[in-house]
Amino acid sequence: MIVMVLAGACDAARPEAQPAPSSAGLAGVPSGPEGEAFYQPPPPPAEAKPGDPIWVRPYGGLRDSVGYHILYWSQSIEGALVATSGVVFWPAQARTDPRPVVAWAHGSAGLGDQCAPSKWDFEQEGMARSVAALVVRNGAIFVATDYQGLGTPGEHPYLVGHAVGRDVLNSIRAAAKLAAMSSPTAVVLGESQGGGATLFTAELAPTYAPDVKLAGGVAVAPPSDLVTLASSLDGGRYFGYTLMAINGIGTAYPAAVAKQDTLTAAGREALSSIRAECSDVILSRYAGKRQEEFGVGPILGSAEFVQRLQDNEPGRTKTSVPILVVHGEADDTIPVAGSRKLVQAYCAAGVPVTAKFLPGKGHADSTMTAMPDIVAFLTARLNGEPAASTCG
Repeated sequence: MIVMVLAGACDAARPEAQPAPSSAGLAGVPSGPEGEAFYQPPPPPAEAKPGDPIWVRPYGGLRDSVGYHILYWSQSIEGALVATSGVVFWPAQARTDPRPVVAWAHGSAGLGDQCAPSKWDFEQEGMARSVAALVVRNGAIFVATDYQGLGTPGEHPYLVGHAVGRDVLNSIRAAAKLAAMSSPTAVVLGESQGGGATLFTAELAPTYAPDVKLAGGVAVAPPSDLVTLASSLDGGRYFGYTLMAINGIGTAYPAAVAKQDTLTAAGREALSSIRAECSDVILSRYAGKRQEEFGVGPILGSAEFVQRLQDNEPGRTKTSVPILVVHGEADDTIPVAGSRKLVQAYCAAGVPVTAKFLPGKGHADSTMTAMPDIVAFLTARLNGEPAASTCG
C-alpha cells in the first residue's frame, strides 16, 4: 500500500539535488557510455525482449533519490525492437519490499533528438520534477520515457498512440527489472501528447503487457479527436502541430503521406526541417500559417491519412484499466470538446472512466489545478480501492 500526500510536493522539487551513485551495475545491467554515445544502442541480442534494459548511467537531479539515465528496448508498431531512452528515480533509502511504479508521459517536446527530456536539466523540468519528487517522497519508483525516436536513432512517430503506449509500458518493465521486481504494479500520468500516451498505455496494457499490473491512468488534456483537431489548427497559433502530425504519421505509416507531389517548396522544406527541431521553435515559426502555403491539405484529407489518424485515436479499444480524464474548459490548444466526446465513448464501451472538466483553466495549468484529484485517484488505484465512474 502507498499513501501519497500532496502537501510538500512542490517544495520537495526545489532543494539542491544530491549526487547519484558513482556506478551502475543494477541487476546485472551494464553501465552505459558518457555523452551522446549513451543514446546509440548496440544491436539487440537474440534473447532481447521489450522492456529489457540495455544500459544505465547515474543521474542526479532529485533530492533523496537514486537516479539513472536508462536505455531500454521498446517496440515499434511493426514489432521491431527499438532502443528508447528515459530516466528513473527511486528513494535513496534501501528497501526490499515491492514498490509501485509511477510512469510519467511527457507532452509535446518536438521531433529532434535534442528534444528528448532526458537530455534536459531535470531541475528545470517543472511538472515532471514535481511529480517525481512526490513519487520518490512516498517510497515509489518514478520512470519517464523519452518515447522512441527522441534522442535515439530513427524518427519519432508523433501522435502514434500505438507506439508511445508501448514505450510507456516498456519503461515500466525496464524500471521494475532495474529494481529486481517482476509483475510490477503501476500507474501512469501524462499531459497533452502524454495524455494520449497514457490512454494508449491503459488500452494496450491488458493484452500487450499483461505482466504489468496497471492499476490506473490519468490523462490531462489528451489529443483524442485527431481528425478534427488537425483541421482546426489551420491558420492558428498551433499550426506547427499539424506539420508535426504529418511527420509523425508518415514515420509510422509512409503510405499515408505518399502524396508528396502536392507539397509546395515551402511544404517540403518545412517537413524536412522540423525533424531536427523542438516544439517551441516549430510553433513559433509556423504560427498563423495555413495549409495552402505548404500544400498539405490533400494529405490531411486523404482516406489513408484520415484512417491512420483514426487508428491512433484513443477510445476505440475497451480496457478494464480505470481512467481519469482531466481537461481545462478554456484550453485553446486541444479543445475540451474532444475529451467530452472521448469520455462518452468510454462510457458507452463500459470503461471505468472519471472525468474532471475545469472551468476557466487552459492547457498549461490544468495538471497543477487538478493535482489533489490526480493524487487521490492514483493513490486509490494503488491501494486497490474500486474505481468510481462519472458515466450516467
